[in-house]
Amino acid sequence: MSLRDQIIGARDLREQTVAVPEWGGPVLLVEMDGATRLSFDDESAALKADGRKEDGMGLAARLLVRCIHDPETRERVFADDDAPKVMKKNPKVLMRLFRVAASLNTATEKEVESEAGKSAGAPSAG
Repeated sequence: MSLRDQIIGARDLREQTVAVPEWGGPVLLVEMDGATRLSFDDESAALKADGRKEDGMGLAARLLVRCIHDPETRERVFADDDAPKVMKKNPKVLMRLFRVAASLNTATEKEVESEAGKSAGAPSAG
């Protein structure tokens, strides 16, 4: 196997299965790949450029739609534009999943607060 094929075939994205009894079973949270991360960052920049402040729950939903995968098929469950629908789910569940997804994507709490405009709704460690 060539080095190119080895690199392309490597499963190098971190992942974690999380139990979500409220939703009937586990979900697989997967670190965003480069293209997905760029899309996420571009969307964040566009919100900021438009002068729109995003609350913490909105940021959490935008991250989660990109990271939640079906544990059996390993496919993404949601499209990017499903974030407003996901944001209507139980906030305790969303925050529990967000903490794992943020960790997988190496987003620190300071980065998250900065990205969300340090709004009152930003996720916290408590």
